[in-house]
Amino acid sequence: MSPVPKCFMSYSHDNKEHEEWVLSLATRLRENGVDVILDQWDLGLGGDIPAFMDGLTESSSYLCLF
Repeated sequence: MSPVPKCFMSYSHDNKEHEEWVLSLATRLRENGVDVILDQWDLGLGGDIPAFMDGLTESSSYLCLF
């Protein structure tokens, strides 16, 4: 069996519409078997954003920038 792909999604927080689009895409990817890492799901309120991003860029199969 193939390993589950892991995708860290990093995106601009310029506006709510863009954030909702990224969330929708992340949800569709998860529904199709991709282990998506997204700040809206995986970073606690007040979390250390640079540390969160640094660790995931090294452990993810894919890095998607939006």
